[in-house]
Amino acid sequence: MNILLLQGPLGPFYQTLSQHLVAAGYRVIKVYFNGGDACWPCAGEPVHYRGTASEWSPFFEQLLQQYAVDTVLCYGDCRYYHRLAGQICQRKQLPFWVMEEGYLRPHFVTLEQGGANAFSPLYPQRAKLAQWQWPVAAPAPTKIGKTFAARAWFASRYHINKALAQWRY
Repeated sequence: MNILLLQGPLGPFYQTLSQHLVAAGYRVIKVYFNGGDACWPCAGEPVHYRGTASEWSPFFEQLLQQYAVDTVLCYGDCRYYHRLAGQICQRKQLPFWVMEEGYLRPHFVTLEQGGANAFSPLYPQRAKLAQWQWPVAAPAPTKIGKTFAARAWFASRYHINKALAQWRY
């Protein structure tokens, strides 16, 4: 299976995820949109997007074909490039998975196929969600604790590297 990663959350999350995916036998292709994205290099094959916003859709379609992509994964579906990628995937009936910060459970990442928040397949049913029979909650495997310092470092590192490498993108 060939998995295309678009932008992820600030920090090493995608780096770690890509390492696990490659170790499990998946082919990973990671698109880097700027120097901030490249702060935490992913395992797999890098693709550095240096085109304009208007060139993204044909470039993305070419990527899907060139790498025989089976599924696309992104963090947040409201970013410009992610919105267009989601539309293309929907048209091609290609799985498009979206992660968001845990809006259902704090300190967790939510993963949904097709979209998140207002683009979630559950969104039209939002009024009925409170009445659903949910599985018993599983205890968190680790205690998260305070994350502000790490998140501030990740954001600083990302934006500094984005600025420093602006000439490349």
